[in-house]
Amino acid sequence: GTSLEKSLSTRHTGHHSWMHYRDKYASEWRNYISFAVLRDPIKRFISCYNYARMEKSFWHTSIPGDKAIYGMHPDYEVCKRKTINEVASMLYKDIRALRHPGWSPQFCWIENQNRIAVDCLFNIDKLHCAMNELAPTAKIEHVNTSTSTCGETLGSRSLSMLSELYNADINLIESCQGCDNGIFWSKAGQVKRISRVSRMPGRN
Repeated sequence: GTSLEKSLSTRHTGHHSWMHYRDKYASEWRNYISFAVLRDPIKRFISCYNYARMEKSFWHTSIPGDKAIYGMHPDYEVCKRKTINEVASMLYKDIRALRHPGWSPQFCWIENQNRIAVDCLFNIDKLHCAMNELAPTAKIEHVNTSTSTCGETLGSRSLSMLSELYNADINLIESCQGCDNGIFWSKAGQVKRISRVSRMPGRN
């Protein structure tokens, strides 16, 4: 997300899968702890819809003559014309119906042969708690918030379709519940975590 990109001063922006970082930053991937932030998929869908409808955001603008890094949001015209329930139906029928990668299930970005490829996961609701362990000196500030509101709620059929579409994401969030600091460690991540703790000052 934009908030973490800016707070952690990442080298570049964009939507990339775990393989992009493994291949581009091979040494860091082997030695550093990789993580992914999860968000409730229904809340995420609503946010994506509202974000797509904004005339101007952190990254996009639909205002003639105005400039933005990525220009007009690729789904702006569609989402301005359609209700949130219509968009939910569109995605359920074909996940490729909209162009922005943010609609895709979160699981798609971090899975490798149906296994979690990053070292750890945590729910965005536990962001500050988790980051206090992973990057205790980082100061996380919230930027790029969606300000558009559709004035319409998701119907029961839409909720059912989205729950099915994002079922893998729901399972990931459930995996994080009850974990220390809300962080779910994969097998590879547990090894790195133990290694990092053993190297801390005062540890043998």
